[in-house]
Amino acid sequence: MKFSVTRPLLFAIIFSAITAFAQTQPAPKAAAPQAQPQQQPQSSVPKAPQAAEKKPDRAAAYYHFALGHMYEELVDQNGRSEYANKAIEEYRLAIQSDPSSEFLNSHLAELYARTGRIRDAVNEAQDILKRDPNNLEAHRLLGRIYLRSLGDMQSNQQGREVLKLAIEQYEALARLEPDNPDNHQLLGRLYILNKDNSKAESEFKTALKIDPTSEDGVTNLAYLYNEMGDTKKATDTLTAVPEANRTSKINSALGYTYEQQKDYKKAIAAYREAVKQDKENLDAMRGLAQNLANDGQTDAALQQYLTIQSADPQDANSALRISEIYRKQGKFDLAMQNLKKAQSLVQDSLEVSYNEAIILEATGKYDDAAVVLQKLIAKSASPDGNYSRVRGPTALCSWSGSATCIAKRAAHCWRWKRSARWWIWAARKQAAAIRKSLTRTANRNSGPMPSV
Repeated sequence: MKFSVTRPLLFAIIFSAITAFAQTQPAPKAAAPQAQPQQQPQSSVPKAPQAAEKKPDRAAAYYHFALGHMYEELVDQNGRSEYANKAIEEYRLAIQSDPSSEFLNSHLAELYARTGRIRDAVNEAQDILKRDPNNLEAHRLLGRIYLRSLGDMQSNQQGREVLKLAIEQYEALARLEPDNPDNHQLLGRLYILNKDNSKAESEFKTALKIDPTSEDGVTNLAYLYNEMGDTKKATDTLTAVPEANRTSKINSALGYTYEQQKDYKKAIAAYREAVKQDKENLDAMRGLAQNLANDGQTDAALQQYLTIQSADPQDANSALRISEIYRKQGKFDLAMQNLKKAQSLVQDSLEVSYNEAIILEATGKYDDAAVVLQKLIAKSASPDGNYSRVRGPTALCSWSGSATCIAKRAAHCWRWKRSARWWIWAARKQAAAIRKSLTRTANRNSGPMPSV
């Protein structure tokens, strides 16, 4: 490795460490006249040897910390693991020289987290909290680690355990830094995930008391009220902000709230204002497009979705909505083209397959539609083959029997379209929880609830 750039820095660090070390040594005292020692009577009891208490060697600690920091910067520049290992070694040597330094211990824990050694980071931070329960940096680090881990959990039980750990850390941060609104905002979002709405409301209100102009405080509180089904409180919270002070984010949240009230014209007006304020706010553009479609303004909705697709070619939802509009307009080639685009972006989507079957049926390709339905039903088949307990919002078909049988007979029955949709509804019901989350995010997320 090349040290041509870092050697002068290294020499400077060593010189600084030596200088600091020299400054920490006591200055020699001036020689005093020697007095004649007086004879002391020797005691018959021998004195116990006094163990010299080891003092922190801060010069050595600084030296090793500086070297570790240099290696850490090389990790950022080159991404090579050997530099990370050397940085860790130097930080450990620094801690050996000054074991009581919580700064050094916290820095080592941070490096563990940055380099993916999460278990070591957690252990180091927990050790710090055992010595100093009020250490802010250790609480912050553990809080961040647990937040990142929430999305990686393989089971609901694991997720609940990690959520509880994250809440504990941010409760500590809110207690130690009561005037920091960010701590209360994050804690409130975690309470929402934990379905503890009363505590979430309290935290958001506390954050707003600390910073009444916070758009996060306003939008988070409005989001909570919407989740609780109290859209009036959500509207009152958002409209309490004077129009001149409403940001794009606040107007987006207001549009989302009006949408929940099915007041699509007001939703359109709020989303238009949000887009006007921030032309790169794709969430507001998606909300505007969705509400234009809800209000029956199909052409305007199509233009809006095309604009979104141009700005974000990876947006599968826009491709799907464009396909639906073209299908309703009878432009089946364009509808299928956009549907295939959505299919390439989102694998195994029930909604994409459902729309594909409708387009195939509309163009008279009944056999192909039946094949699509067979595959779709197979993905969501009941283990015991019993679908009789599934009930839709309307009795679309009175058939009974296995899903496979329904799919095979679909192409030959005049009622196939209705029966197919019955079983599609059954399949979609099984994924309702996932679809609810995805739809809120992709279709009309106004952004009042940033990701934790």
